[in-house]
Amino acid sequence: MAACFLFPLLVFGQIRRHEFVLIDDNVHLQENRYLQPPTWKNTKGFWRAPFLGLYIPVTYSLWSAEAKLAYSAQGKGLDPGVFHEVSIALHAANTVLCFLLFLSLMEPFAALLAALFFSLHPVQAEAVAWASAQKDLLCGFFSLLALWQYTRFCQDRRRVRYAVATVSFLLALLSKPASVGLAAVAWAIEVGVIGRKPKDSFKWLWPWLFLAIPILGITKVLQPDQHIGPVLPWWQRPLIAFDTLAFYIAKTIVPIRLAPDYSRAPDVLIHHWMAYFSWLIPLIFGFLFARKVRGWHFIAIIFIAGILPVLGLVPFYFQVFSTVADRYLYLSLLSPALVFGRLLPPRFWGRLAGCAVLVVFSLLSFEQAGKWRDSLTLFEHTLKVNPGSLLAHNNLGAILEEKGRYDEAYKHYASSVKLAPDSVPPLYNIARLQAMKGNFKLAKPLFYEVLRMQPDVAEAHQSLGAIFAKEKNWNEAEKHLMIALQIRPESEKIRDLLKSVQDNRANLKKN
Repeated sequence: MAACFLFPLLVFGQIRRHEFVLIDDNVHLQENRYLQPPTWKNTKGFWRAPFLGLYIPVTYSLWSAEAKLAYSAQGKGLDPGVFHEVSIALHAANTVLCFLLFLSLMEPFAALLAALFFSLHPVQAEAVAWASAQKDLLCGFFSLLALWQYTRFCQDRRRVRYAVATVSFLLALLSKPASVGLAAVAWAIEVGVIGRKPKDSFKWLWPWLFLAIPILGITKVLQPDQHIGPVLPWWQRPLIAFDTLAFYIAKTIVPIRLAPDYSRAPDVLIHHWMAYFSWLIPLIFGFLFARKVRGWHFIAIIFIAGILPVLGLVPFYFQVFSTVADRYLYLSLLSPALVFGRLLPPRFWGRLAGCAVLVVFSLLSFEQAGKWRDSLTLFEHTLKVNPGSLLAHNNLGAILEEKGRYDEAYKHYASSVKLAPDSVPPLYNIARLQAMKGNFKLAKPLFYEVLRMQPDVAEAHQSLGAIFAKEKNWNEAEKHLMIALQIRPESEKIRDLLKSVQDNRANLKKN
């Protein structure tokens, strides 16, 4: 068991020195006013209402505790090292839980290799190295605890184990709603691996389904289709789901060229010929798999259930960029890990081959975790893997702009606009960059185009107000700042700028 804890620490320990990155870390952690500083009142607020379109109060409670420690450690701002250390510890704990789960299903050494397969697979690097993906690790912790206790309950029928499993499942749902498919995973293990009758399993798992239904409803209300972007008609979504499944199978078998954004958005993918033939990959793989693995359909259920909410059958927010992401595979890797442990020959050469695979995984994971060192390193790597990444171009532009490398930043913003002409953020960034350089004649038409595309962008109105103020066109400046303040009434910066404009106009009338 010590090996389950030690190896993840060795492979992912470097993450302790990493920075936050410019994907959600700034929103969820660095600039989250409820963590600046964290208080009991703010923490209770995460339980009373959703935050940023998510109801994950268990995750935000953990982040509040970490923020408290991070402030104590650094004194000013949040120390990312605290969050990364907790992520490493969570992943190591999940490896131990994985071992305990497999130990009840196979012999000890095979269980150890299977647990390390789950832990050291390079696809896991994203969930461990990205602070905001800690919700995946926390959800994984409670999910694995639920599965372990439920599996033990199936074997000894101790009701206390079922109670622990059910409470753990509820905590997993409140950590991240993606765990809604856990009942299917538990059913597949109980029926397909342990060998119990299906009807006996339903007797104990139907309460889990009732726990999942309200979480699904809350998620759907908080992320309605109109806030997600282009939504495909229902008959095209299975094509996206099969493509997603094919992609994940490929990355599980050959985990190279990994990145946070693969630009596989549904509205783009559906116009590519691949979307209409990718269903053949899961079909062929399933046919070959069926000849080698007994109970292969239960193994498939475990894999699919872990990613069911993000297969593409139901729209979700990240599909603006891509349907697929490495972190979504976190729990689903139980399936190939189970196959890995059960198929390895128990003799010396079989075990040696298994250890060799884990060594390769460790080296690849160590390298991939290093790509998350900071935002600049991450997005430069992303563009090497996926030159068409809108996410990488836009964020890399912001990073280079902050470093004063304006010409390089402009190139990345322009690439973003070329990739997504209807996307507001990159066009706004180009307009803002022109305004910073004093090119007001170029900046103003771009800001107006932003407002034509999306009239409620307060920052565009604020920027126009600032430009007109510098040009001493006080009436136009006041008009745009008034609109900006109506959209963002909490902004002291807009309020101060508006007051300055009104004072200048009043002084002009006096003179």
